[in-house]
Amino acid sequence: MSNLNEKRAAYLKITVAMAIVGSSVVIGKLVIASFPIFLASELRFIISSVILVPLLLMKDLSNLNFGLF
Repeated sequence: MSNLNEKRAAYLKITVAMAIVGSSVVIGKLVIASFPIFLASELRFIISSVILVPLLLMKDLSNLNFGLF
């Protein structure tokens, strides 16, 4: 039973990822029509940073290996 739940969770994650990727094309075209290209790029970077930096900080930073040492 656990294997079935893991498989469903994997399919759900793949479906959500593909929906995000597919909708980003449409959203990107709408944003480019509304904003200059460099402003749209900056907004994309800021939004992704606001989402990803807290996720990085929630992780245990001692386990991160950036290949520097």
